Amino acid sequence: MEPLQFAAEVLDLHGAVVEPEGVDDRGGGGNGGGALGSFHALLPERLAAQLGWEEEIRLTAPEAGSSGARGIGHGAPEAGSSEARGIGYGSADLEKLLELLRGEASVVRLRAELPWPRTRNLAPEVSGAFRFRTKVRMTYLETRASHAGYLIAYYTLRATSEDTHESLVTAVINESTLAPVAELAQQFEDRSWLVARAQGGTTAGVHVPKGTCATLHREGTRAATRRLEPFVRRLERRRRRDAERLHRYYEAMAREVCDRKGRGRARAPATIEEKTKAIGIEYERKIRDLDHRYAVRITLRPVVLLRVDLPVLRGSYHLQWRRAERALSFVWNPLLHALEPMACDDCGRGDREMTIDERLRVRCPACAGEESRRRRSASGAHDQSSIR
Repeated sequence: MEPLQFAAEVLDLHGAVVEPEGVDDRGGGGNGGGALGSFHALLPERLAAQLGWEEEIRLTAPEAGSSGARGIGHGAPEAGSSEARGIGYGSADLEKLLELLRGEASVVRLRAELPWPRTRNLAPEVSGAFRFRTKVRMTYLETRASHAGYLIAYYTLRATSEDTHESLVTAVINESTLAPVAELAQQFEDRSWLVARAQGGTTAGVHVPKGTCATLHREGTRAATRRLEPFVRRLERRRRRDAERLHRYYEAMAREVCDRKGRGRARAPATIEEKTKAIGIEYERKIRDLDHRYAVRITLRPVVLLRVDLPVLRGSYHLQWRRAERALSFVWNPLLHALEPMACDDCGRGDREMTIDERLRVRCPACAGEESRRRRSASGAHDQSSIR
């Protein structure tokens, strides 16, 4: 893509009104498919302030000749100037547009062109797919065809230490249940059945609730942690190797100092203690340097957010424990041909083995076990105080 065409698409993506002026037929091969020659753009006030441009501008390729465009090496026009801005490889204005994209994650809204799944009783599938530890009464209500929205965030992951790791990680959650559905990431790689639902934009202009953003970022962090496990293990092996070398080296130095039968006169005990202490201090300093050298610094930055609507089936349950009541939904996904995991109310992890307590909270085994341990600990402390 030519820089000028790229600039037009970026400005359009961020809400500018772009009107092409002409087509540059040079290099078009005689097929009439030449590159964009120049265009006028009307920028939103916020976008103009971000770029440091006027709200009404004219952009052109550096080779536009007499149009007054400024190309590579000529800089950008001064504020208030009516000259056109030249968008070419290496130009300052092209760098501003690239920096704009780096600073904000793009949002794309898509809709899946899939047939509606056949409505059926999901209760047997729920019983087979999930295991509940609960005394709560669960009553199946209905199954209905519905739409579900999914947020798919793509993050650039960079980890720096003694070595460097760079990759792209993905997090997927159901927007209504907040359950992570990592299996969908691979399904969404095939976009042949997806169609654009609306013009894209940036996260600045799309409302995503704060709690949803936090859940999505938490899943991105977990995905990054899993991706980095082999990288971290390699670093840990190298750090242990270097630490063992340091230990052997300084241990040999300490033995040499303590060896009174060495060459020359035997050393005084005070001298030996002073030298071994200095060796110990130097060894600890080297270990701290080693820890700093192998510390992992992680940067996780969102670059693209997809919002995809899928036709799904929702199975509804009514939960009741004494006077407490709650509705609970299960989602059958046509891409997975299976029920999606449920989200833990505490940590947000997706699981198929859940505990539903007396307050009707749905919790994963780890969170339920942690609370059980806290209760036992508190009960033990209370019993001890009673004995006293």
